[in-house]
Amino acid sequence: MAELHKITAVQVGDISLSVQEFLQSLRLKRRLQPLLLEATAEKVTLEAARREGLTVSDEELKRAADRYRQSAGLYTPAHTQQWLTHEGLTLADFEMILENYLLIEKFKERLAEPRLEDHFNTHRDLYARAQLRQIVVATEKVAHELLRQLKDEQRDFGELARLHSTHAPSRGLGGSLGLVPRVVLHPAAGEAVFSATAGVLVGPILTNQGYHLFQVEDLIPATLDDETRARIRQELFDAWLRTHFQPDRIHYPLLETL
Repeated sequence: MAELHKITAVQVGDISLSVQEFLQSLRLKRRLQPLLLEATAEKVTLEAARREGLTVSDEELKRAADRYRQSAGLYTPAHTQQWLTHEGLTLADFEMILENYLLIEKFKERLAEPRLEDHFNTHRDLYARAQLRQIVVATEKVAHELLRQLKDEQRDFGELARLHSTHAPSRGLGGSLGLVPRVVLHPAAGEAVFSATAGVLVGPILTNQGYHLFQVEDLIPATLDDETRARIRQELFDAWLRTHFQPDRIHYPLLETL
């Protein structure tokens, strides 16, 4: 490991950054450990997929590459090569990325399919969905004042969200969250929203983001559609992965040497 200080990672004029300095910088910024966990999780999953006998055919790889190129606007071989050069990748790297992705997706499906319908039936309420708008503010006093304006002055919810909400992703959309599964909401918010009826205001509700006001635009019962299947597959995979990353089983020899 000591030899890492002799390997140059980046050169800018007469200034060089060694691999050891680069890793040390990531460690001090607390970014190295998450990257190590991410890479290890991928390796654990790929090895599990291969133990299951899962493979990716040339035809599957070609279809995945075509889909990616189309979505990225890479319509010619020249466009693809320019993109690869810009990203610092070779064609073999690109194919490996796609193959790993496909193997992991196949493993998720293999892992989840025998349990998916039972899981859905047992936790059906969590997969009901709501069409929501929200306003998030820092204090309960402000939340109650906005609620008063909505009820007594008939103020427009979207307008108040744009003016006052601290939730950046939805603020510019007038507070719109789109169609939200109950499972992704804070438990207190989920309980309040799905105990309400369409068209009502809910809140203030305190979460770690602040005080929420919700406008419940519609409530949709749970169905085992493609979106819900994908969500359950990911949840079951995440639960499987956690069994391999219990804190007392994880060691970081690299961090100990930096």
